[in-house]
Amino acid sequence: MRERDFEGATDKIDTALERLLNYLSKKHGAKPESEIEDQSGKKFQFPKWGVTQYIAYLDREEMISKAEKAAFFQVHNLRNKIKHQDAATVAAHPKLLERAISVVEYAVCAQTLDETKVAPTMVSEGGAFVLPTTRVKVIPRAKLRLWASTGWYEAKSYGSNIEIRRERYGKWETFEIKVRFMMLKLGFENCIEDIENFSYKALGPQIDACGGSAGTFFVIDCTSKKKLGHKEIQYKIDDILKKEKGIKQEIDKLYPGKYPIKVFVICSEDIEISETDKQSARNAGIRLIDNDEVNYWFRYYSTLGIGLRNHIIKSLSGFSPVIVDNEKDPFFHYRAFKVQQDGQVVYHLLADPKNLLNLAYVYRLELGDPEGYQRALIRKKILNINGFLATLNNYFANNLVLCFDSLVNNEYWPDFEPLSVDGSSQTFGILHVPKVACSAEVIDGQHRLYGYLDATEEQSYSTTLTKRRSSDRLSVVAITDPTNNQRATLFVDINSNQTKVNPRQVWALVGKVRANTLMGYTANIIIGLNDRPVFRNKIHIPGINKSSNKDMNIANLGKGLQDRKLLNKEEGWNLFGGDRRTVDYSVGDISAPIKQIESFFRPFLTDKNASKFVFTNNGANVILRVLAEKLRFEYMRKKPLTAAETKQLTKTVKNYLAGKELKDLLRRSSNEAVRGELAKEIMTVIQTTKGMSHFAEDQFD
Repeated sequence: MRERDFEGATDKIDTALERLLNYLSKKHGAKPESEIEDQSGKKFQFPKWGVTQYIAYLDREEMISKAEKAAFFQVHNLRNKIKHQDAATVAAHPKLLERAISVVEYAVCAQTLDETKVAPTMVSEGGAFVLPTTRVKVIPRAKLRLWASTGWYEAKSYGSNIEIRRERYGKWETFEIKVRFMMLKLGFENCIEDIENFSYKALGPQIDACGGSAGTFFVIDCTSKKKLGHKEIQYKIDDILKKEKGIKQEIDKLYPGKYPIKVFVICSEDIEISETDKQSARNAGIRLIDNDEVNYWFRYYSTLGIGLRNHIIKSLSGFSPVIVDNEKDPFFHYRAFKVQQDGQVVYHLLADPKNLLNLAYVYRLELGDPEGYQRALIRKKILNINGFLATLNNYFANNLVLCFDSLVNNEYWPDFEPLSVDGSSQTFGILHVPKVACSAEVIDGQHRLYGYLDATEEQSYSTTLTKRRSSDRLSVVAITDPTNNQRATLFVDINSNQTKVNPRQVWALVGKVRANTLMGYTANIIIGLNDRPVFRNKIHIPGINKSSNKDMNIANLGKGLQDRKLLNKEEGWNLFGGDRRTVDYSVGDISAPIKQIESFFRPFLTDKNASKFVFTNNGANVILRVLAEKLRFEYMRKKPLTAAETKQLTKTVKNYLAGKELKDLLRRSSNEAVRGELAKEIMTVIQTTKGMSHFAEDQFD
């Protein structure tokens, strides 16, 4: 594939498939005398079988699923089409070949999984990257001489066991420990379990770090320099080339069939590598990474958690691993709407977070990717989402936006199977997504998705999030962009060009479209107030007036009315007018609440000093607190205030405001907590007036 020999690659894929099917046929009873009859009636004995006969036999014996059968035939037919230069197929073959590779790889890995029955590695989902305590061990006394040769000494004695310690590790030793620990934290298998083992020789020669996952095994050679500067690494490259063959053989011997891909990595710390050495490593097929990239792994573990593992596999190997399971199906199948507009294909579907986390990846500028453009994930946001999802009835109503690399958008091997066709640009059907990790780029919604992995140190939400990853369904908009031309533009468009909706616009609209809700009812009351003498044209309402020279707006006033519970049906004391037994607010009368609010605010309109404060967002919210307590007071004493009592109350408030500097009042009412304290001070003064000693007394319990 890398050499763009597509016909050669196709032959290799088909050969790999044929060998797998031959193995499975033998495993499930095929003998030299076994026969398969084709559609024409011609019989073939086992030694002369090809892909078609193997598939027919395994299908007859019910040893492969319908999904596997269909996918295997597609792989085999693709080889025939490319070999005979079918123009339409050849035009799209890179993506088609990648799909064919994933199908065969899935089948091989699934078979290996079925035969080995390896228990899953139990690791934390995430958390901060913190090294465990080092330089202290308890060992049998008989092994002291072995440990003493590597710098350890006896510190305490416990009978037949002793506690050993060693001096502080050097820079290169600490670097190796961190790399080994990261492999373990991410759930790589067959790692160096003892992160302080600098003499690991299970693979023959001494190895600094290693581990495998998804059919790929990494052998890592670490090298460090005390101070940043140039250092040749050609000797490291030569050393790996000498050991490579033997190490690969040992991996196959220890883990037969488990790791068909072996990747050798040189991990450097504070070394400026020359272009000559870089080219030499590329020629040798050795991957180079530096401590900057490793440090980003440590950093992103706290947000991506174990989701980082697939990113690392893809980064180091250049391949996206298949997602192996026991389903006998190399595809995920999602019910989806396919929308075609201006030549662009978009799918809308629901998908579980568990599979999306395996499919997903995000670009990172900091990881040195030249195509990277997304912002780094923020740990605080991830933790907040962990807490949000811990409450089972919380859910996300907005879409994730993904771009599936593995969708080929080609008629030969369709991504989408229509279930209904009505001639419109929208079609309902099944979207078939290959089970390939790191094949769906997250354009928007990365925090929501990775918030399904527990990022707490204590793994406080692990049980709940594990269940929700399988049971929840996230709304996904999937785009096809095989050439990667549209993704960055779409990301920028979502995050900058599409300005967040102003809450004032929402409030202005909701009265029309959601009049039956509390928010709609409240909005219509404010719109009505803005047309009355006391509040006339003082409230900014988009679509009705302009915001210039207006110190109040519909969103702030609406939130104030809701926070004070002045209009909801549950409170018997408040301003709501209408039937409180129904859930529909559109039946509520808005004229009575408008009159009562206007009446309470009217005395402040004619007071020059008070009006400058009261008819602002913050000032109005303070006065609404006083209005709410007035209504509660009347409800408790079971009769409204007399005209004289109301006049005395508003006079008391005006007198209080008159004794304060306007600038100080505006400053003190700038946030919710301080507004509450200011309102309490006013209520304390009201309590000193005749007959009002119990006014707002619950505020002072």
